[in-house]
Amino acid sequence: MITDRTHEILNKVAEMGLDNPSLLIENQDLIFQMLTETYEGRVTIKDVRAVTDDSMGRLIEEIGNDPIVRDVLNNEPAGMYVHYTEDVELPVQSCMIVHRDRVQRLHNFIRVDEGVNATFLTGCTVSPGTLGGEHRSITEIVVGDNAYLNYTMIHDWGKNTKVYPRTVVHVGRNSKFVFNYINLRRQAHLQSIPLIIADDNSSVKSTSLLYVSGSDIDLGTELRLGNNASGQIVTRAVFEKGNLIVRGRIIGGHNSRGHNECDTMMLGDGNVRAVPELISLYKDAELSHEAAIGRIAETEVEYIMTRGLTREDAVSLIVHGFLNPGELELSGPIKTEVERLLSKMGNNRF
Repeated sequence: MITDRTHEILNKVAEMGLDNPSLLIENQDLIFQMLTETYEGRVTIKDVRAVTDDSMGRLIEEIGNDPIVRDVLNNEPAGMYVHYTEDVELPVQSCMIVHRDRVQRLHNFIRVDEGVNATFLTGCTVSPGTLGGEHRSITEIVVGDNAYLNYTMIHDWGKNTKVYPRTVVHVGRNSKFVFNYINLRRQAHLQSIPLIIADDNSSVKSTSLLYVSGSDIDLGTELRLGNNASGQIVTRAVFEKGNLIVRGRIIGGHNSRGHNECDTMMLGDGNVRAVPELISLYKDAELSHEAAIGRIAETEVEYIMTRGLTREDAVSLIVHGFLNPGELELSGPIKTEVERLLSKMGNNRF
């Protein structure tokens, strides 16, 4: 039944850039509808509790002993099971919503079959009026050989929400995986370091766009590169106040190529740390990193102001250019939505 609260939630989701979510998950309650007509059998979407798949729960073991993982697995979590069997032009969209100050536990599993090209857009948020709560999740992603997946996640949490996602991805041979994380809206406590395991001859890019204002964020990516694999970690953060740690670890295999790039633009004082780490196991691996923390150059602001813009508009323009959605390798429709989100954030905050 469609109620006023339903419209509030849908409006909230639309503000995040997800105007056509395929399914909504609110705490342990799964609002589920198969999209047979939309995807014509090319994608299977089910409640993870109704699926038997021997792979579920195995990949997450790669991150070792973790109290969040143990807690989620021990509480029979809800979640989504998504299986791509053929190419899909339209992205599957989902949204996880924390309602009131509850603990939300989710176990999500995504599989992309060999040779399939897919796009997945997901958002996590709180229902209107919710400021706290806690989100604990496990996401396991398996990308088959010779396949492609663009996985984009948008977060919009309450002021005091605690967020603990745990993600492990296995990328098959000769495949490409693009992982995007966007958090531009609200303050939150976030701790997340996805692990991406790339098989031989595969390619991985992990990009994060952050706006930090009163937040406590510990974010990073670990890449384990196979033989002849390539990987890139890119982080762009605009920092106003709070605490930010950006981590990036790349472990290279034979003849692998890896680069970690972290840039933080500081608009105010606070605690910012960049922690890049490179581990080479073979002499023919080529790994590099660069990190920069600094304020906006006053000469850039003054130059733009000579064109007739106010100081506030000049700073906003520089921030928008810094948080460039072109890094995300998005398709047309999703790119438009993300650019709309960035524009909305600029009007409200920068």
